[in-house]
Amino acid sequence: MDWFNRFRNYGFWVSFSAYVFILLQALGFEIIEQQYLQIVNAGLGILVLLGIVNNPTTDNKGFFDDDEGF
Repeated sequence: MDWFNRFRNYGFWVSFSAYVFILLQALGFEIIEQQYLQIVNAGLGILVLLGIVNNPTTDNKGFFDDDEGF
């Protein structure tokens, strides 16, 4: 398994962040649903601003759009 490429993948970090919340709840930390939603919304807002959230329906790799879609 190529860990270097995995750590460079944004999808990995989004999944890992969700895992951290699940792990914290399993360990007994109380995370109020409203707090969780605020944290997730803030994180997704940052990802959108950075252009990390992509369109998975394109044929190109990464975060590039198809040429004929415009």
